[in-house]
Amino acid sequence: MPLSDAPFHPAPIQGSVRGMTAATTSLNSPGQIAANLPGILGFYPHDSLVFVTFSETGSPDKMELGPVLRIDLDDLVMLPELAQAVEDMGQDVVFGFLVTTRPDAEINEVIDTLVAMTRAGLLRLDLAWVTREILTGEPVRIGFGPPSALAELDASWTHDVIAPVSSARAMEPLLEQGELPDLNRAEAQEHFRRANPHFDEAECAYLTRFALERAHELSPTVYPALAADARLFIGEARDVPLDDLLADEEVLLTVATLLGTLELRDLLIEDVLQEPGTGAQLMLAVARTFTGFIRHNALAVYALCMVELRLTMRSTHALLAVLEEDRSHSLSQLLLVPAQAGEFEFMVRSVREGSRIVRANHGVEPSVVSTRPGHRDGW
Repeated sequence: MPLSDAPFHPAPIQGSVRGMTAATTSLNSPGQIAANLPGILGFYPHDSLVFVTFSETGSPDKMELGPVLRIDLDDLVMLPELAQAVEDMGQDVVFGFLVTTRPDAEINEVIDTLVAMTRAGLLRLDLAWVTREILTGEPVRIGFGPPSALAELDASWTHDVIAPVSSARAMEPLLEQGELPDLNRAEAQEHFRRANPHFDEAECAYLTRFALERAHELSPTVYPALAADARLFIGEARDVPLDDLLADEEVLLTVATLLGTLELRDLLIEDVLQEPGTGAQLMLAVARTFTGFIRHNALAVYALCMVELRLTMRSTHALLAVLEEDRSHSLSQLLLVPAQAGEFEFMVRSVREGSRIVRANHGVEPSVVSTRPGHRDGW
């Protein structure tokens, strides 16, 4: 089963959040590591098993924080797939956090499962802790570990409390954008649900057909003019609220048309990534309005915008949302592989290079986003 079908959600941490010792960062206890989980995942995990991975750096007192994976406790039947994903990542240390309010008897059953799988060589897990919720001050206690490792742990690594979540390093990219983690996974998924209050289903279906037909009718000879118009639209959409974009049929059709074919999409990407905040809003408006190929292209480009804004947890969630609807969407397939490995810079760099090649082939000048107000040229 591919990772995109599994009920766990890889969300590699930002490169700026590194290390385990006070000399490098504040991540020097399980409570401080756990405090970063909402910022890493983009939502507060509940009734979950979260694996946090680390790789060696060459320094004996420093590890580098790597990919983080989460699974619902109700979906532990998928634990072998999760264990294989962790193994494939080749990390050197794997910590677990069992986040649940279940009775002790049920928690012990989960821990027994982890013990059995590690003894059988089916799961790589070095230590695991138990906490009721990821909330500042919530107790964290050791729940799993080999006897030799447990005997050497400092007291702060056996019983701790969650550090201040709001000041966790992984929270910084969200706060910079004026956002907070979602309260749960369901709320996180709501970002990508099709829901435009200004158009009903029949109207959305009509807009989708119209945009696709228009995209396929456009001649490559007009691509330079289209790129110039796209820059105008992006400039004019700056600071426009999402709900206003959702109500603007001209904006929606213009952007959707540019997502209606592979070549037009690739033509657009470079302009969008010049202003990722505005680009993300435009992509989200299109994704909530249109269906099929246009929607999926919008979410894939939105994922790239999220990387530029350092909101990589949203990037991974958007790609998974696409592949849950259409496993064959090639751009999302290609982007998810480096996203799950934490190779976000490589992911964006490769796509932008492809966009620039397409633009050069059609004589489109290098992108400089226009700030010209109050004008739109129709197509």
